[in-house]
Amino acid sequence: MSRDGSLRSIRRFRRLRRLHRTAGCGTACCALQFAPVLLVVPITIVGLATGSWSAYSDLVVALGAALTPIAAFVGFRLWIGSRIWSMVRDAAEGYLEGRLPVLLDAQTVGDRHARTAARDGLLTWLPRASEADTEAMSADHWDALHRLLRIPDDPLRLAVLAMLERVGGVRSLWHVEGLAGIGPQQSSCSMVGDTPLGREAARILPVVRERARRERERATLLRPGGDDADAVALLRPASGTSDDGADALLRPSAEVAPCPSSSDALGGDPDAQRAHTGGAGQ
Repeated sequence: MSRDGSLRSIRRFRRLRRLHRTAGCGTACCALQFAPVLLVVPITIVGLATGSWSAYSDLVVALGAALTPIAAFVGFRLWIGSRIWSMVRDAAEGYLEGRLPVLLDAQTVGDRHARTAARDGLLTWLPRASEADTEAMSADHWDALHRLLRIPDDPLRLAVLAMLERVGGVRSLWHVEGLAGIGPQQSSCSMVGDTPLGREAARILPVVRERARRERERATLLRPGGDDADAVALLRPASGTSDDGADALLRPSAEVAPCPSSSDALGGDPDAQRAHTGGAGQ
């Protein structure tokens, strides 16, 4: 299971869920616009009673104009719902990459059948979750997972605890402690203490605490020590330097006297120069 494939599945499912909600809102808006058309019905009945067939044709045209957008939105919503159902079914059967995030997102879909299939998939895959299954899970997915601990569904809550025993860490510790009856957060949990759910939470609590401790230590080791300003100061060049100093080091000094020639060293005496030349020739 690749992370990129899981992210693609998540984006695709969320796009379908957004379209499903949009189609539902469109259907509701069209239904509200259809309400005034119902006033045509008693008017048409009166017209038919008086023998006016034009009123009947007006009723048919008005109903057709009002029902056409409603039928379009309903059909679009049903089509999107079928695609959502197909993705949820594949995720529940384990054929879809990113199955856990998709199943968690499916809990908020406005389709009862899709939510039921997602619940069945979560009961199957939550106890088998591994670190690889949670790589693509965002903070929203973890929040959705923790919200399942507060719903009145004991099999699903026990499945969530089974997953937290395998992969739960710092972000899940607060919720497990609450179910175990520890800390002020226990007031937000409906079943804590001496209950099957509370006993299961107390059993896995040491495992989650140990994993949370290792995560904190790992985060501390990966964080750079000291102030960032010190590191910047070490890399900053010394103040007051300029390019003139480097040029001065490489430029020959103008005050260096030239090396005296041999004629100058002999004081300009011709006899001495000839004797020196002759000695050199010999």
